[in-house]
Order: sequence, then structure tokens, then C-alpha cells
Amino acid sequence: MTRSPVHHLARRTFLTGLLAAGGLAVLEPAPAAAGAPAEARPGPTRFGNVETHVIEGSAASAALLSGPVATLLLHVARRFHYEIAALTSTDAIGLADGTELVIRPDAYPRGATGCLFPHEVAVVRDILADCGGAVRWGGDDRDTPWEGHFRIDARPGSSTLTAAAVRPPISSLRKGRSWE
Repeated sequence: MTRSPVHHLARRTFLTGLLAAGGLAVLEPAPAAAGAPAEARPGPTRFGNVETHVIEGSAASAALLSGPVATLLLHVARRFHYEIAALTSTDAIGLADGTELVIRPDAYPRGATGCLFPHEVAVVRDILADCGGAVRWGGDDRDTPWEGHFRIDARPGSSTLTAAAVRPPISSLRKGRSWE
């Protein structure tokens, strides 16, 4: 039994097309992660004004809520820069309404653990102690740890937040701030 050339060509064309379509599907970029946090943008928010702040000693900057929130998160970023890993211009991102900061998102991806050495985790714990409980570290999240994520753990404008921002050694960073 011989196959007709037309039938053979149609089958080959179909299989080649199917293979090509499968290859193109692989080349498509992956969709953005559902629920990925939005990057903060300078401007007014319900809690105050978000401004771009430069992280002392580095080329990095992040959009953060001005006042005690920025003072605390800039303290976290500055110590991280000096004591854990130097920050480049793209290594710090302010999230949401300016009350969250992600440091080196490529080096410390969401969901990964063990990215920091034990002595670096000790430095993070010391930084958090400086902040008097007003800053929460994403590495402590049980559901989805994120070792480069820091967020304010008090409502903006609360006395807890303001008290944490005026504690030494953080208080040396707040000179000249308009919220005083």
C-alpha cells in the first residue's frame, strides 16, 4: 500500500507546524507574577508624600514615604550597604505606598531562603533591633520569605513609629527633616 504524496505532505506539514508552534510557546516571556507588589512612585499618598531618597554612601535611591518611615528604611538600607553588601544604583526599590523597601531583589528573590550567611543574618537582626520593632524583615515571613524585603510594621504617623525614628543611632540621620 502506497501513500499518496499529497497525504504525506499534509501530515509532514501538520507535524512541522505543530513542532514550530510548540517552540514558539517556549519563547514567549513568562507572565508577571500574580500579586507582585507595585513599585512606589513619588507623589502624595494617603499617609503623606512619597519622595525619592538617596541611600547614604551608595548610588542607590528608593521612593519612600517621607518622615519617620524614610528615616527608618534609609537606616536599614545604609547599614545593609556598609555591613552586608554594597548597593548599586538599581539595588533598592521602594514598594507600595512608600512603606516597604526591597534590597537587591535579584540576589535575594522572593521565596528563597539561605541567601544570607549567618553573620549577615546577625547584622539584619541588629539593624531590626536599632529600629525598635517598627521594621519587619521579609526573611521572617513563614509563608513566602523574602530576605531582601523590609517593611514598616507600624501605622505611619503612630507614636511607635515616631519613637523608633528618634532612637539613637537613627536619630543622627533625622537632622533637618521637615517632620520634626
